[in-house]
Amino acid sequence: MAHEWVFDSGARLTVAAADRLGEHVVRVHAEDTHRILRAAIPTHVPDRTPALAATLRAAAAHRPAAQGTIRFHAAQAARPAWIEAIVYDFDRDPPCDRAVIERALDRIVAIAVERSCAAIALPIDFGCPHGGIGGEEWLEILLASLVECRANAHAPPEIALIVAPPDLAASVRRVATFLNDHGVSSA
Repeated sequence: MAHEWVFDSGARLTVAAADRLGEHVVRVHAEDTHRILRAAIPTHVPDRTPALAATLRAAAAHRPAAQGTIRFHAAQAARPAWIEAIVYDFDRDPPCDRAVIERALDRIVAIAVERSCAAIALPIDFGCPHGGIGGEEWLEILLASLVECRANAHAPPEIALIVAPPDLAASVRRVATFLNDHGVSSA
């Protein structure tokens, strides 16, 4: 089960499970300034002094990415293109806020249009799990972005909100209710 809404700008908003998205979809990954969320934490670290020394040198040289940084990563051998969005800064409290998410979404849509991406996919809770915004506020930001795109005469690609399969039906109902309450009807 997935549901789609079409906006006056021609933009489409879809709520779907990740495994239902095609290969053409450019996924957006929410990340933090130190990239802790994406880091692969080894379960076993070999007892090798040179490797430990190299790891410590790398850690000392690490410079965090700036919050608000948005990077497009082109497709490589086995990995499709993706967009990295640095939206969390765990040195702040809260680590994320509405202004950060608004700027990030504006830049993500701009990159998608510049790169002629057919579709982008964001987590349905983009900016919410570790941030200072809730699910309804995220949907307000997303809706405002889609309306602004129409006002600026550039249509964004299809935007898919990724949901875990067990939560799909409830998420579709939640988004449908929110959009209907804001005057947007489904396709």
